[in-house]
Amino acid sequence: MSRAGSGTDSPTWVSTDGSAPTGWYAESGTAVGATCTSLLSSGDGTRTFRWSSGEHSTFAYHRVVNRVAGYIQVIATGSIQDGRYQGLPAISQGLGLQPDPLACAGGGVTRLTAPGTLTIGI
Repeated sequence: MSRAGSGTDSPTWVSTDGSAPTGWYAESGTAVGATCTSLLSSGDGTRTFRWSSGEHSTFAYHRVVNRVAGYIQVIATGSIQDGRYQGLPAISQGLGLQPDPLACAGGGVTRLTAPGTLTIGI
């Protein structure tokens, strides 16, 4: 699956081979104590994808964050714990620009966009 669109609140995921339904997820939160140089950190989490078929998939993952040449790379590896594709391994990879230093010095950064891919059954 690969992501289409650039919204961070409800990105759309589409099948690259046409065999899977399209889907989306919503994710938001507050990073307590985060700064522009420590916006994201490694850790564990879950994300629920909603598919056009009416089904869902709950992805449990461990996230690793790297900063490379002005970009933030987020790699989440894990497996589908519930729903469609249950038991299959999965990986989500995103790459976004690091926050603008001028915005960091001013009112702060309210959004980080990291377009990426989701692969299930790796």
